[in-house]
Amino acid sequence: MDDFERRRELRRQKREEIRLEAERIAYQRNDDDEEEAARERRRRARQERLRQKQEEESLGQVTDQVEVHAQNRYFVFHKSSSRTLADSVTCESPV
Repeated sequence: MDDFERRRELRRQKREEIRLEAERIAYQRNDDDEEEAARERRRRARQERLRQKQEEESLGQVTDQVEVHAQNRYFVFHKSSSRTLADSVTCESPV
């Protein structure tokens, strides 16, 4: 092998080493990007679950208050209608 061919082979080997190194770095960068994207997705999912939990809790409090009001109204209505019914029963003369 003469000097020209040897230098050409060394340049080819060097280009191959550089290509392999660039490919390795690209894969590493891609893996890092994927890991970062996965972390971001997990963070957003945690935030969404926390937001939904807070909404459910606040909705639950409102629902509890509505139920208490509804029960109070039913109790008052039932109580007043019982009196009316009782009054009407006592006022009527038995046949």
